[in-house]
Amino acid sequence: MKTGGRWTPLILLGAVIVLMVLPFVVARGGDFAGADGKAGELITKVNPDYVPWFTPLWEPNGETATMLFSLQAAFGAGVIAFAFGYWSGRRKGAAQAARGTGGEGTHTDAHFTAAPGD
Repeated sequence: MKTGGRWTPLILLGAVIVLMVLPFVVARGGDFAGADGKAGELITKVNPDYVPWFTPLWEPNGETATMLFSLQAAFGAGVIAFAFGYWSGRRKGAAQAARGTGGEGTHTDAHFTAAPGD
């Protein structure tokens, strides 16, 4: 079953590039600072006498913070990719079971069991 054409990946790549570049073109000269810094500025502007509730136990330097954020993003992407692959495999397995093919040759006497909760 073919679900896309040869142009689909190129169109999707073009859409991603446009979505990445568009904010910089539309908000030319805009301030793209992080939300934490802007929130701190706004709090001191609204209430100059504000005292933070606590201080961090450890504040990593710039490179370490970037590395930790990258590791967190990579781990999250891995979990999402695993979930999509798992669901896709379950769907393909269920379709093969419904057709009576096991996917590993032409075993017609194979027994398929449902996972708990199915």
